[in-house]
Amino acid sequence: MAWESMEKENKLIPNSTQIPNVILDLIIPGISEAETKCLLYICRRTYGFHKEKDRISLSQFVDGLKDKDGKKLDYGAGLSRPAVVEALKNLIGAGIIKAIKTPGGNYYEINLDFIINNPIEGGVVNKVNQLRKLTRSSKVSKPEVVNLVNPQNKEKQRETKYNAAGKPSAHKEFIKFFYDNCQRFRSIKPIITKADAKNLKRILDLKILNQSELEQLAVYFLANRYYKKFSPSISTLFSSGIINGLMNNAKNNEIFWKELDSYMTQINDKTDIEPKKIITGLTQLKIILNNLQRAKDNKETATSIKSGGLLFKQTKMELKT
Repeated sequence: MAWESMEKENKLIPNSTQIPNVILDLIIPGISEAETKCLLYICRRTYGFHKEKDRISLSQFVDGLKDKDGKKLDYGAGLSRPAVVEALKNLIGAGIIKAIKTPGGNYYEINLDFIINNPIEGGVVNKVNQLRKLTRSSKVSKPEVVNLVNPQNKEKQRETKYNAAGKPSAHKEFIKFFYDNCQRFRSIKPIITKADAKNLKRILDLKILNQSELEQLAVYFLANRYYKKFSPSISTLFSSGIINGLMNNAKNNEIFWKELDSYMTQINDKTDIEPKKIITGLTQLKIILNNLQRAKDNKETATSIKSGGLLFKQTKMELKT
């Protein structure tokens, strides 16, 4: 076989990047997904081109590298700009990489000597974890979620902040839950837009699934490997395509419930999972969202949507009958 002959000749695979074992064995298992992606991208841009360091802009980390003709050469680290900034800060602070500032931009280098000479116990990975804890607990880096909902309309923000009993509303609690767990599972701080807040309110007002069940779906969406290719936003979670996918998995894939239970255990949430109720709720949401999408495509419901979601109410009445 070709592979066996390659092993005998002890040749490297062409067009490949050598990555030091210490990074694969000791560093990557102890750092976050975002930090791993940035570290590997630096490895690609340095070791992949037989360099010790390379000039890499933030836009290249986010969007990738292009040649002079505009041809896409790579897709970067596949992260948002804030996620890249935080990941690089942690990697630099732990001594895993070096950043050399120049007038023409930052050069990045794997600090391999430092990594090798610092044991894993109490070494670089622990430093990353310490930095990450400080970042997550910082008031500056973790703003009030309600400020992200609609910075242009403070009065409307206050309306969703607390309910009549003085407790945080389901709306605000879900946004905070989504925000926190997006950082936990995706290592990204999501930007909660006005559209996200509006879509969430409509879903909560339908009362098809309660807050706890919606949170369980959110955790699966954020934690499952398949869904990590989708944007980590509330609007994406409650889109017809994602709801359809979750419904099909819940109905036809037994592993779905084991995975969901595992994800909920990771966040120390011991709320009972009710498969039948969730499947029924997803089925109803699918009907509503598909009806909305068809109506939107036909441009027949612009007035009803602007006037308070009349179509939601009509579709819900159809389901009851």
